[in-house]
Amino acid sequence: MAELETVFNKTKDSVISTVDQNGNGQIDVEDIVILALKTPGVRIDRNEFLRTQLARNYTAEIIEKSVSGTPVTAGIQLVELDRIAEVCITDEDKENSKISSDRNIPESVAIVSMYGCLLRVVQKLLYLYGFPDLGLTKNEEQIETGVLNILILCLGVIYEIEGSDDAIKAVAKAMGTKVDRQLFRKALTEGTIKPFVINVAKWFGTNLAKQLGGSLLRKVPVAGGLIASVVLGGSGFTKVSFIAMGKRLESTLRDTYFTRGDIPGRQEEDVIVDMIENDRGE
Repeated sequence: MAELETVFNKTKDSVISTVDQNGNGQIDVEDIVILALKTPGVRIDRNEFLRTQLARNYTAEIIEKSVSGTPVTAGIQLVELDRIAEVCITDEDKENSKISSDRNIPESVAIVSMYGCLLRVVQKLLYLYGFPDLGLTKNEEQIETGVLNILILCLGVIYEIEGSDDAIKAVAKAMGTKVDRQLFRKALTEGTIKPFVINVAKWFGTNLAKQLGGSLLRKVPVAGGLIASVVLGGSGFTKVSFIAMGKRLESTLRDTYFTRGDIPGRQEEDVIVDMIENDRGE
C-alpha cells in the first residue's frame, strides 16, 4: 500500500510539473491558457483574420480601415459582424466536435482541443468587435501578463463567472478612451482588474481541484506540451454547448465601448474605469 501511495504521489508530481507552466506549484487557469496557446494554430493574427473574413463582402478601403481602426469605425454594421461571429463560432464548434468524437484521439487531446478552439473564438470575437492586436503571433515564446488576464476574463464571461462581463467591458473602455498606458497596465496586472481575474482563477481552481484524486493515475500528460485530461476532464467543463459558450462571449463583446462609442453602458463598467484612472497610488 505504501509503495502504491509513493507511485501515486510521483505521478501526481509529474503531472503538476508538466502542466504547471507559470511555476506556482499548482494547476490553474493560467496553465490552461498558456498550454492551449502552445498548440499550433491556436494563435490568431488579427490583421490576417480581418482581411480574410471581410474579403468577400467589403471593399479594399473598408477592409484596410477595419485593420487600421475597427470594423465598426470602418462602417460595418453590428448585425453584419454578428453574422461573421456566428460563423466563426460554428466553425470552431465543428472542429472541436470532429476531434472530440474521434475515438482514436485520447481524451486529453480532445480536451486541449476544446480549449484551443475556445481561445480561437475568443481572439476572433475580440478582433471582430474592435479590440486591438493582442500580440500573440508576434512573440510565440512569451505571453504578456496583461494579455493573459484579458483571455482569462473572456473565459470568465464564457463560464458566466461573476464580474467578468463588467471587467472585460471596462477593459474595452479603458483601451478605447486611451487611459494612461501605465495605469492601464497596472490595473490589468496588479490593480483594479486583477481581483476579477483572481475570481475567475478561483472558480477554475475549485473545479480543477475536483479532478485531483483517484482519477489521477488513469490520466497522463500529452506529448508536445499539451494539457493532461486530469486537469479538465469530467468536471462539467465540456458538458455545456460549445456554441452557447461562444454566444455568451459574443453577447458581451458586441456591447462595449468599441462598438457603441460614447453611448453609456452599464454603471459598473464606468465605476471600474474610474477606479483605473484614479489608481495612482504607489
